[in-house]
Amino acid sequence: MEETETLQQMRQSGTTYCDLIEDTTLNKTQWLTQVEKALARLHYSIIDLLPAPIDKNYPMTPNFERRFELYSQLRDKLGEDDQYTIGFDSDLIETLSGSVADDLTDIYCELKYGLVQLDDHAFSDSEVIEHWTNSYHLHWGQHLVDANRHFYSLRIKGIF
Repeated sequence: MEETETLQQMRQSGTTYCDLIEDTTLNKTQWLTQVEKALARLHYSIIDLLPAPIDKNYPMTPNFERRFELYSQLRDKLGEDDQYTIGFDSDLIETLSGSVADDLTDIYCELKYGLVQLDDHAFSDSEVIEHWTNSYHLHWGQHLVDANRHFYSLRIKGIF
């Protein structure tokens, strides 16, 4: 069965993003610039796949060892530009922070899982769409928004 144009677009956006996350040849400025663009394309592509029925009990695909390994590599690459402030919790009287390395890792893992299933023909197109849209709504969509906000902040500060 031939993939729909929207699935092809999402597949290409996911592949581009995952390839960039795995790339070790670009310098930090080049890498940040390319990842920022890839996040924008990815957001556009996933929105085109929606709406699909959302299953609030959809199981995530944790691979904690791989996630930690990738997170550590990205945290090292980002250095002091990894952490960002999310807000302030008045109940806990503390500032809440996030990690763009964590955001990028979680997006990568959910996308890569779907891409592998497509490449191996282990899932049908509709099953991959179901995975990506459910995991977007339940998990990596917030990471995408947070990463975009942090990339904006880095760009405004002249980091890249």
